[in-house]
Amino acid sequence: MKVLIGADPHKASVAVAAVDEATSELLERASFPQDRAGLRSLERWAKRVPERRPKRWRTPAASADTWR
Repeated sequence: MKVLIGADPHKASVAVAAVDEATSELLERASFPQDRAGLRSLERWAKRVPERRPKRWRTPAASADTWR
């Protein structure tokens, strides 16, 4: 299973969702404050997303050739 993590940053928070790339199934979603502690929590969340397989990140402004 490959997991895509989408991030939607806002001024005060960042909303994230983990999706199975093959099935488009929503695996998990969360929201974190836009501060140092919130971003550390986001990093911990991303590391424990199902399967712990390689993940790709995407933001709304990213084009298809800017996968991370």
